[in-house]
Amino acid sequence: MTFKLASETDPGSGTPTRVVGTNLVWYGDPTQIPLTVLMEGSKVFKRGDTVTLSPTVAGPGTITYQWYKNKKILTGKTSRVLTITNADVGDVGDYQLEASNGVGDPVRGNADSADDNSRLYMDNMTMLIESEDFNYETNKHIAAASLPTYRGDAYAGLRAAVDIDFSHDGDPVVPDAGAYAYTRFSTADLAGTAEIKGGGDAVNNALGRNRGSFSVTANYAMGWTTVGEWQNYTRTFPKGKYVVVGAMSHDGEAETDTTSGNPEISMILSKVANPTIPDNSVRDAGAVAEGGAQGLTRLGFFNGHGSGAWSSNDLIPLTDTNGNVVQIDLDGVTTLRLTYNAVDGDSDWMAFYCIDCTTPTNGTATISLAKTGGTISITYTGVLQAAATVAGPYTDVAGATSPFTPPGATTGNRFFRTRAN
Repeated sequence: MTFKLASETDPGSGTPTRVVGTNLVWYGDPTQIPLTVLMEGSKVFKRGDTVTLSPTVAGPGTITYQWYKNKKILTGKTSRVLTITNADVGDVGDYQLEASNGVGDPVRGNADSADDNSRLYMDNMTMLIESEDFNYETNKHIAAASLPTYRGDAYAGLRAAVDIDFSHDGDPVVPDAGAYAYTRFSTADLAGTAEIKGGGDAVNNALGRNRGSFSVTANYAMGWTTVGEWQNYTRTFPKGKYVVVGAMSHDGEAETDTTSGNPEISMILSKVANPTIPDNSVRDAGAVAEGGAQGLTRLGFFNGHGSGAWSSNDLIPLTDTNGNVVQIDLDGVTTLRLTYNAVDGDSDWMAFYCIDCTTPTNGTATISLAKTGGTISITYTGVLQAAATVAGPYTDVAGATSPFTPPGATTGNRFFRTRAN
């Protein structure tokens, strides 16, 4: 928008506006100019980094500030700029800055579910569990889902055993086509059907597919849940201590679920001792997530306010009953259970970070080959695999360490590759 004298020619496209300086006048009470809060975009940090969030705030008068994380007040964080030193998993989440000048209502940047756009992720994820990828055919799992390079979709079409791999009530009576977009089950399977959101649902967009430093191929979530329902997940974990972040959602921003009395978002992570035994005791008795026929040991809680909307996640660390981030010991093939402890909570994914693993766990696998005379040397990171043909099948090379010298072969070829731990 600009202006010109009647005697002047029309300005050309791209001509700078004249509505600047003394030519720009506010008509009305300047104290009523509305506040604006423009948040920065999402960031990915490494454990131990210093992270700074510096929104742009404009408006008249003396402005005061209050920061929020996952819809909860950050006590004592009342400056425009938020600086997080020695950032860790507890700092992962969705952030908002609220500004007030005493005129009208306070203004919050990226209010409600829009705080998904001002999120902090932590890099170097060791394991990603997509909520729709629960066990199938009695505690079976897909090995590729244990790799840091996993990008989803491996469990599409597979059928799980009710009360062994999962336990759900089977509602709605009339199947919602959106609930079965991942095609884990037939729409006719009303009894004990796990309800999966995806396909055309809002959870499957560029933001929903984002995991921080990478994106999954397509995104789905478990939805329409009720208290006591659960899924089991078997994965192969590098030995170490882990901290976990869950991506969960619930409509609105309430603090407490009125039906259960638990937090609006409330889910329990447990370790499973006997994952092949039928077990509906947790569903029948309420979400205690201890004991039962499958021998559960509770590891912690994902507790939070409503996230602003279904299919709009908040990133919630696994904590103890006092809200402290917990570290859990995992080693090798392990079955975990996610139990819903409130009504209608959606679970999307869980990120596992090993804080003391000594082997590479960030998805990086490298390999190089050198030949000196008649000797071949293979230098690599990850796990070395070999096959007789380039198409495989590949198997781990037992006892191999880097650098590796292949034994001589009298006939044929050998092909080598490496996979992430």
